[in-house]
Amino acid sequence: MNESEKEIQSELDLLDNLIKNYYKQLEKNGDEKVKLGDFLKMIELRRKLSPENSEQKKFWKMINKIRHDNLKSEAKNNETKLQDKNEK
Repeated sequence: MNESEKEIQSELDLLDNLIKNYYKQLEKNGDEKVKLGDFLKMIELRRKLSPENSEQKKFWKMINKIRHDNLKSEAKNNETKLQDKNEK
């Protein structure tokens, strides 16, 4: 597991703990500050962030590759512009 995967896992663990604590508060049903809608949003966020789905992994790898390629291209364009400016 690389560093980014470890970081994601620790964030997911934090979200899992938050969901568990919020659920306990919902069970008590005495606190008006606790809302079912907020709890459901947390569950949905957890599902979206879960790296378990291989299709999601492929998608994020593709996004990272596009981002990386775009940054390379942008850096190359900036270097060319700087050279052109220096030649003038």
